Amino acid sequence: MGRGRKIALFTLGTRGDVEPFLALALTLAGRGHAVTLAGPDDAAPAVAAAVAQAREAGALPRGADVAFAPMGTDFAALIDTPDARRAVQGNALAALRLWRRHTGPMVAAALRTLWTVGQGADILIHHPKVVGAADVAEATGAAVVCASPVPMVPTAAMPFIGIGRDLGPLNRASWSALRLARRAYGRWLNPWRRESLALDRPFRRRPGTDPVYGADLRLIGVSPHVVPRPDDWDPDTHLTGYWRLPTVEPAPDAAVAAALRPPPPVHVGFGSMPVSDPALRDTVTAAAEQAGVRVVMGGLPAGGAGPVAALPPLPHDWLFPRVAAVVHHGGAGTTAAVLIAGRPSLVCPVGVDQPFWARRVAALGCGPPPLPFRRLTAPRLAARLADLTSGRYDAAAGALGARLRAEDGCARAADAIEALLARGGATG
Repeated sequence: MGRGRKIALFTLGTRGDVEPFLALALTLAGRGHAVTLAGPDDAAPAVAAAVAQAREAGALPRGADVAFAPMGTDFAALIDTPDARRAVQGNALAALRLWRRHTGPMVAAALRTLWTVGQGADILIHHPKVVGAADVAEATGAAVVCASPVPMVPTAAMPFIGIGRDLGPLNRASWSALRLARRAYGRWLNPWRRESLALDRPFRRRPGTDPVYGADLRLIGVSPHVVPRPDDWDPDTHLTGYWRLPTVEPAPDAAVAAALRPPPPVHVGFGSMPVSDPALRDTVTAAAEQAGVRVVMGGLPAGGAGPVAALPPLPHDWLFPRVAAVVHHGGAGTTAAVLIAGRPSLVCPVGVDQPFWARRVAALGCGPPPLPFRRLTAPRLAARLADLTSGRYDAAAGALGARLRAEDGCARAADAIEALLARGGATG
């Protein structure tokens, strides 16, 4: 499409929020664009490693790069706080404390980075968690793309992602929560607009942009094989397929090889949940013994005897094809990795978008009904493990995995971004 353009991407969150943006950034850099990825401070090492690996593999042309800009928040440290852990599990008081203590500094830092990085860009690509991209575009004339690893676009086909059940005729109304975001962040957005962007007026959505994000284009990094495209989405909303980084082979480890020996075990891991808690490990061990299933638990030093062995942190896209099935919390990134690997899974959702993914896995025939984390007991988990490893979900999971591996979500997303730039970028 001619000369490369200046593209800025912005994301906040955990690995499931960062890695898809990193994969998309590398694809765009590989096409000759000048790319900056702004993300949580703790993502810097992962970005540097992925860029080095892409260079080594020849995926980045000479001189191409993905520059990294920290957004001023260490998300890994934030989610490890007691309030964050309680908030994820639905504790409203903890969520309120988290909002009061951390939201102001986090939003203020993100807005500073958004303006510093975004003011010279031709196009701004932002996660729904990052507010203010449309404001920068209002000041600079840049195009805006809202890009998300979860389907965060209003529709009558399903409720707002954070709601645990289908609301039927009220589904579309439930998405009004998104429109309240600007009001909730107004105490930080409005002074920033005046002082940094020199916009001494209320936000004005450009004609032709969507009413929620003020974006010219919306990209969902999910496969239509997993979430069917709703009929009421407009043509500028795309389900592209997953945005995936290349698989990286970990260094050989005898203890890991022993834990993954045939027949393959079931992998149990709950993301940021406290898997080192002795009570949880005892529950998993008792369930594995009752079900007669060999289990490996992730995120721990490798080793251990009996029906449960421990594994250190390993890349999911490398690990999951080497296990028989997966028990997990249902984060967007983990769910994607399991489905792409073609393995059946049991989802034990905690909160946020996890119940949505839990329902999708079961509806696709790729695993048993969800077992909410708060109801996790040894007898219940043992029954689900026996069902999960019965073979009844293997064919559906395997067939879906093959379809997902055939997709190139990053290429489709990059095509849509370049098409927007080719037709002039910003709407209105």
